[in-house]
Amino acid sequence: MSGIVEFFNRKKFAPLIIVGLLFLAFVGVFCLIHYSDGDDAYFVEATSTRSYFEYLKFRYETWSGRMGGESLVYVVFRLGGIWFWRVVNAMMVVALPILLLNLSAISNGLRLFNCNCSLCCSQQNLPCMSNWEIIRLLAVLFSGFLLMDVMTFGHSAVWVNGSIFYTWSIVCGLLALMPAVKFFYGSGYRKWELAYAIPLGIIASTSIEQIGAVLFAFIVVVLLAGILQKKKLDVGLLLQAVSIIVLMVMLFFAPGNGIRTAVSYEQWLPTEFMQLGFCEHAFISYQWLISSFANEGRLFFLCIWILGCLLLLEGKEFGKHRLMWIIPASIFSLVALLPFAKIALLSNVGLDYVDPAVKLEVIPSWAAMTLMNRVALFLWTLAVAFTVPFLWNISRKSIKVLLLFAAAIASECIMFFSPTMYASGERVYYVTSLLLLLIIVHLFMNLKNEKWKNILACAIVLFGFMNALLQAAYVLQKMRGY
Repeated sequence: MSGIVEFFNRKKFAPLIIVGLLFLAFVGVFCLIHYSDGDDAYFVEATSTRSYFEYLKFRYETWSGRMGGESLVYVVFRLGGIWFWRVVNAMMVVALPILLLNLSAISNGLRLFNCNCSLCCSQQNLPCMSNWEIIRLLAVLFSGFLLMDVMTFGHSAVWVNGSIFYTWSIVCGLLALMPAVKFFYGSGYRKWELAYAIPLGIIASTSIEQIGAVLFAFIVVVLLAGILQKKKLDVGLLLQAVSIIVLMVMLFFAPGNGIRTAVSYEQWLPTEFMQLGFCEHAFISYQWLISSFANEGRLFFLCIWILGCLLLLEGKEFGKHRLMWIIPASIFSLVALLPFAKIALLSNVGLDYVDPAVKLEVIPSWAAMTLMNRVALFLWTLAVAFTVPFLWNISRKSIKVLLLFAAAIASECIMFFSPTMYASGERVYYVTSLLLLLIIVHLFMNLKNEKWKNILACAIVLFGFMNALLQAAYVLQKMRGY
């Protein structure tokens, strides 16, 4: 193993070569993708018959205020075409893990590359990550795509329209965060960086409400931290926060939102849904949330629990209290692994009959749940609740980690207000999965033992491929549909 590590560390451009190969692989995959006969076909027609401003006005008045995403859609469907999308989408899918890694590097006082690029860091005296560390973390991050449910990744990164609104917007959001992250961690940013950060922040926040909320909240936290710690209000970041919130308000008050909501209720939910009381509505939202963690998110939780156990074993300061955390984490990890053995009893909370592709006919309820459904709901509620103090302990009381975990949960909780909770929930899991992936990378970078890091990176890659293999038949079925 040491020979492999030395080999990659000697080869200066090894990470770039690997990234290039991944880009070509994604281009190859996306060459198999065509416009779908649903939303994609609609956008082909809608954009081809209107000018840019006519199209934005039409969508703002009849559907939603997501002008950032709609602008990107117009560029692709009217000016770019399917081949433009295939190449650019491959770039976006590859850029996403790299940007997550860069953010993690900055937050740990490191530079990703030994260069003068302002996207890496404004202070060149920070230590640079080794090639092997970059490659190992990229393996973990790219495996995050495989750890997702196939429909989560498919709807958010492979479907033409979905990839534009989610993957492209998230990449814009991550780039928009760069000045705030640098300011927060003390490396500083150059004023001209706001020239790309503010427009990209506007695009991201006016594409998907989730992304805008996370972006705005983070910048506000950074501004408050600057006032408390540095006694300084950063005018540039304040301008960015104001621009984001103003545009999000315009998005919220778009006249098309009411039309869109009414159509969504009629298209996706039975009429009795409108008669639900607050408690009943809160319960089905809670049940859906826990189901997403028990199924689509279980492998991300598994990686967090395993990493936590290793950090506990490695940290001498935890002493005799290790077992009180390791035992429950090990039990929950075993539960998360059971679906690999085709045992789904402890991950089924009573939503197995719900098909997100068709209109919901029967509203889920506590009364309709079996005893095992209720056990699974209780068990995964306990697992999520346990993870909060677990993260606080293993991260050595890191507020950042808890905020990421809170954001992961909150990004799904907002679906309480959406009539498409079951229909579009798969795309919502994408944002949650990426936030959990950031936690995994942070914990991974805190591990000291190189051997454990190598083994764990291999394990995460293995979990990803196992997850993909379990869904291979479904993937092939979907590919035939294109």
